[in-house]
Amino acid sequence: MKEGYKTTEFWLTLFSTASGILGTYGGLIPTPWGLILSTIVTAGYTISRGLAKQGQ
Repeated sequence: MKEGYKTTEFWLTLFSTASGILGTYGGLIPTPWGLILSTIVTAGYTISRGLAKQGQ
């Protein structure tokens, strides 16, 4: 099993969360949508890592 930071899911999650935060900060995305986007992406990553570890 790869370490968490070596997976594609980690980097996609990091990029998506950063995009949501920067978009909100820059005024491109309304604040509630930026928070919702970040929450959904983080929850998806957490679930995918849990399923990956479960199948060891």
